[in-house]
Amino acid sequence: MTSAPDASGETVIDLTGHRCPIPVIRAEKIVREAAPGARILFLSDDPIASVDLPHFLKNAGCEVATIDHPNALVAVRAVKSAPQSPESPSN
Repeated sequence: MTSAPDASGETVIDLTGHRCPIPVIRAEKIVREAAPGARILFLSDDPIASVDLPHFLKNAGCEVATIDHPNALVAVRAVKSAPQSPESPSN
């Protein structure tokens, strides 16, 4: 399912063969465990993943870089954002 980061520093997560909601459930675990700044490529063959994965990733605080459809796959590239620091109260 997961590969080590490649030469570009991107980790590839192979979610092929799984139908929703499994790709999003697995993506949630990967994102939770990833370090801020981690670059992750999610691959899925579930057409619904082209909607569900980007939606989840944005809500999880990731920047969705690209959404491609190579060879009937859904390929979503994301970067995990650093945690937002709490805003200081205004006086």
